[in-house]
Amino acid sequence: MFLAVFIVCLAFAVNSLPVENKGANPEWL
Repeated sequence: MFLAVFIVCLAFAVNSLPVENKGANPEWL
């Protein structure tokens, strides 16, 4: 359960990086 929350949080952070750097990137969404 805890590991799943950590993975979701990590995935959200990784997905947020290219959005801030390159704007909206469909490949990361």
